[in-house]
Amino acid sequence: MQNVALKKLALGATAALGLTATVQTAEAALIESWTFTVASDWKNTSWSDDAGPNSYVPSQPNVVRDALPNGVDPNGAGKNYDILRWGTPATANGKSFLAVDNFLVNTALTNDLGGAAGSSVFHGNFKQHASQLYSYEKWLDATTLQATISITPDVPGGTELGSITRDFQIEFQETTNEVPAGTCPGDFDTSVTPCPDWFNISLVNASFEAQIGFEIYTFSLVFDLENSTTLRADFLGDSATVWTGENTLSHLATRVVVTSRVPEPGAIALLGAGLLGVGVATRRRRKA
Repeated sequence: MQNVALKKLALGATAALGLTATVQTAEAALIESWTFTVASDWKNTSWSDDAGPNSYVPSQPNVVRDALPNGVDPNGAGKNYDILRWGTPATANGKSFLAVDNFLVNTALTNDLGGAAGSSVFHGNFKQHASQLYSYEKWLDATTLQATISITPDVPGGTELGSITRDFQIEFQETTNEVPAGTCPGDFDTSVTPCPDWFNISLVNASFEAQIGFEIYTFSLVFDLENSTTLRADFLGDSATVWTGENTLSHLATRVVVTSRVPEPGAIALLGAGLLGVGVATRRRRKA
């Protein structure tokens, strides 16, 4: 059965790739598959004072390792994680953290709405100390997940469309574990206790386009909720709020979907006129 979440192809506003492949012929065949790579990093991180007035910024919060901070390796050996960690552990689970696949390579098929597995985001939601008297590490307030994406058409002589960078701003909220069940943000019922943490991620950069021949290809990053382990994801237009349970390792899976369409007739006419103009200019130069 098709994943309902994958029908949400436009999670964010479509942005131009900024690169248009050279038009070779009007009969350019549909490109059926693409190899894509994604390299990820955390940027522009800020810290909350919720841990207490004497709290301090975490030292060396950003690391790259072969396993998550709690020792788990969900992707298997050899696949590194870019990790952002914070807080002073109140339990043996260690610091809370966000982690993302440090580097990913996969192949996506054109007009396959099932898509291909993209990068995964992990949240280790563990209890952290907070105090009005003692000094503990600050908690995460906001960060940017920066993805560098390269896409190459799988055709003879296919060349990379160009490396682009997309930023996904994240606002993060640790919640107080002492809040009574049923009064948590997010309208959770009384079975959810203590209150879940949540982060809001901007999706305005979740898709982009490139035109090759007479086809426009849209590359979209979508949430794969069927293969995720979160309490809930709420879509709010150009952003989504993801809720995660306390004392839990949550996994937010994504997929890359490539779709194609033919430009509007007016755009095709303009493109044809441009090609005709090139041909006329070439003939004039030859006569000269």
